[in-house]
Amino acid sequence: MSGLLGEWVDHFFRLAYRLGYPLARRWWRWTGGRAQGAAVALRVNGALLVVRESYRDGLGLPAGGRAAGESAREAAVRELAEEVGVRLRVEQLTLVRERTFRWHGRQITDSLFEAVLDERPAVAVDRREIIWAGWMALADIPSSDAQPTLRFYLSERRSPRADRNEAPVLTGR
Repeated sequence: MSGLLGEWVDHFFRLAYRLGYPLARRWWRWTGGRAQGAAVALRVNGALLVVRESYRDGLGLPAGGRAAGESAREAAVRELAEEVGVRLRVEQLTLVRERTFRWHGRQITDSLFEAVLDERPAVAVDRREIIWAGWMALADIPSSDAQPTLRFYLSERRSPRADRNEAPVLTGR
């Protein structure tokens, strides 16, 4: 869909996300919700692909919830394709860490994967859920503008042990 009609449809979806997300957060706090998710840190030549969502503040990684019967790797590959149009195979992903944390009243068990490519793939956002995606050097991403999973990834990759290829230590964020 293109042109003026397409812009209105995109605007409607962004509005629905902006209104729906605060309602979902209230529901999660009330019910003590739980979720399983997967995220992908996609790196090329020292740059990381980061996204900005239409409905919440801060930079993030392509990520989302796992569907019933879906493995964490399958979810990560699907979310990467849905959110930024990048298609990878599950075997291209390396597990960085699985961790559990609380955010906005819900307990999230998140599998964080990394893929390192030789060339930057073309990136396309839907302008609905994801309104921007771009490549940034790790050192240029401010932790203060990062959502929890991106902040966790940055802390792991900026630590001295990341240069020694040692396993990161899980922190209870």
